[in-house]
Amino acid sequence: MEEENNKTPFNMGVATLERMNLLLNNASQSASCGDYYTWYSLMSVLRRDVFPFLTEEEILEIEKGFNEMPIGAWIKSTKTGKLVPRNIDLNNEIYFCLDKIDIKMRTVMKKKGLLMPKMEQ
Repeated sequence: MEEENNKTPFNMGVATLERMNLLLNNASQSASCGDYYTWYSLMSVLRRDVFPFLTEEEILEIEKGFNEMPIGAWIKSTKTGKLVPRNIDLNNEIYFCLDKIDIKMRTVMKKKGLLMPKMEQ
């Protein structure tokens, strides 16, 4: 019984920040591995989670980055079954679009206080 009283209560704010932090970490790993479609998918999920905290101008700024993604850029790989860029030229274009989206998201999230603080060691 005493163990239950010592547990930290669930905090929705902290849980939300931890979820966003996990999405950002996974997006960074996907970017470094060259798994652009997963990176794009994680940025889309993060966009959905962050939008309730943003102003209309901030939403439009982030949406502009998503709208710059080339249309029809993805095809299904016959080797892996994953969605991959259609050709090498699109590979670079997709990377730079995703990088701009990532930077905009992190900048806006930092301004709004939605980034987890760094752990001191």
